Amino acid sequence: MSETEDGGEGRAPEGDGWRPSELESRRFGVTFGILETGRGRTQWRNAVASADRSGVQVLSARIDAGEIAQVQELEGLGFRLVDTLVYHRLSLPSPAASPNGADGEAAEVRFLDQQDAEACSSIARVAFDKYLGRYHADPRLSDVAATDAYADWAGRLLSEPSEGRLALGAVEAGRLTGFIIGGRSEPGTSEIILNAVEPAQQGRGTYRRLLEAYVTHASILGADRVITSTQLRNMRVQGIWADAGFRLFHSILTLHRWAD
Repeated sequence: MSETEDGGEGRAPEGDGWRPSELESRRFGVTFGILETGRGRTQWRNAVASADRSGVQVLSARIDAGEIAQVQELEGLGFRLVDTLVYHRLSLPSPAASPNGADGEAAEVRFLDQQDAEACSSIARVAFDKYLGRYHADPRLSDVAATDAYADWAGRLLSEPSEGRLALGAVEAGRLTGFIIGGRSEPGTSEIILNAVEPAQQGRGTYRRLLEAYVTHASILGADRVITSTQLRNMRVQGIWADAGFRLFHSILTLHRWAD
């Protein structure tokens, strides 16, 4: 299972150094904002003060895990670590097939479309229940709303238009039991955005089949590499990625600051 959603919408006045996150605010019933960490450490204190004046209750920040001094500065401003995302990458060979279908795995893996949004949302709801992503890791946020966020995310990934989307589902006994959804994040790169398998079907090779199919079709569609991410503690899926040839190349820390 991966999590790379930013969740932000809208912007604060130019120069304030933060922007509102209307989506997260609606999800959790508290006012969310996102610190624009790329603006430089000298502006962070002013940005936090601006967010406080604007009534932001939760301000989130993401920092490269290697930037320890920046992390410590954020801690000094009241931020607390809630998540460590690790990114893995696979370089792809030249494609050897045409994108006409799910090739030899057609009986088990098929392409998804908007009509599958509700089924994928239901799978995400059970697969991500109590999953220790940044929302579940924050004790002041509702666990129910955190799980709902994943379900909503899965549904939106299929129901909203997206150029270059690649979405595949695992079908067993005529029923969808897992999904993997991604798309082109930059030229030559296909990023797996979200994937999940029903808990009852885990450990049976379903995710491996989905991953193999995704890699195959990403190559067919012209990608040179596939990237994906998950929480640091999610060792099981990282083992599957390693078996498939993925290698760790990056890590990001997410921190939350509550105004009170």
